Amino acid sequence: MSALREDWLKALTEQAADALGPIADVIVEQAAEEATSFDEIRRRVSAQMDQAARLRFLKATEPLAAEVRRIMGLAKTAAAEPRSPTVARPAGATPDTLDRSDPGFVDSLAGYLTKDLGPVGGIMVHEAARRCRTKMQLCMRLASAVNDQALKDMLLRRALD
Repeated sequence: MSALREDWLKALTEQAADALGPIADVIVEQAAEEATSFDEIRRRVSAQMDQAARLRFLKATEPLAAEVRRIMGLAKTAAAEPRSPTVARPAGATPDTLDRSDPGFVDSLAGYLTKDLGPVGGIMVHEAARRCRTKMQLCMRLASAVNDQALKDMLLRRALD
């Protein structure tokens, strides 16, 4: 499996080099050391790119990521994590708090953006959800990351709900 992993990382590095140049080797290597999955490596590497390059990179590497997930036996979509429907809401959480007790909110946003942007949309939502504390913050972050005005407007309306 180690040789296969090296092949995957080499392919990822080649794609990243289009946006990052020669430093892509170092960035992919660091991400691979710190990450626990191939999808996380992709997210960490793409975080070093501007928005347009990030979207191109994630779209270009999605077939590779799908192959890795298939080989590793992971049937979940990119960036999806197992969620327990019975997780208690943390102390101090409000209905607007983004936590695991309401995975439907994040999943519905991911589904909506996936329809509009392809697999990259779902990846964007799940990545942003890990960095946001509230639903409003998540919607605002996503709205600032998309160029489609109708999608941006929908996200801003959701942020204000």
